[in-house]
Amino acid sequence: MALEGLRIIARLFAIERVATEAGETAVARRERRQRDSRPVLDEIREWIVRHSSQIPPRTPLGRGLGYLHRQWHRLLLLLDDGNIELTNNRRERELKRLVLGRRDWLFTWLDLGGERTASILTIIGTCIAHEVSPRAYLHLATRLIVQGWPHAKLRDLLPDRMLVAHPELYVGGRDVLPLLTGPPTQA
Repeated sequence: MALEGLRIIARLFAIERVATEAGETAVARRERRQRDSRPVLDEIREWIVRHSSQIPPRTPLGRGLGYLHRQWHRLLLLLDDGNIELTNNRRERELKRLVLGRRDWLFTWLDLGGERTASILTIIGTCIAHEVSPRAYLHLATRLIVQGWPHAKLRDLLPDRMLVAHPELYVGGRDVLPLLTGPPTQA
């Protein structure tokens, strides 16, 4: 029974894979989802309704069906927004880095230090998400601020906007962690 549901869900991932391989924009992805993913989601919904009454709620499959039922309205959001990803795997990977390094910033000096740490980690995470070199971005943004960047135009210093004005910040899918730590040192 669970395998039947997984086969239906796999078709959603196949549709997303085609969109990704085609390099579709958010608008094109939304159109593809409206055309191709909506019928699959309708089939998943029918499958949930059909099997929910047969599966005990405390079994692994029952808990999964309950979760999917409770989150259904959130899943449907992907039909209306081509920017939303089908899974949150990328976000989970981004959070994993923070969780693994949490001891490094355990003592950030009261609330102010915690807020500053959160801000800088958000900026670095945004750089990574947009494939911008965090080190080069921070260097350029700091230099522009020191040189008198207008306060009214601070939004233009966000990583995605800086990338448009400074394409040299793009790292092109390379791992950016070495860019954060610098070149390997000789012992």
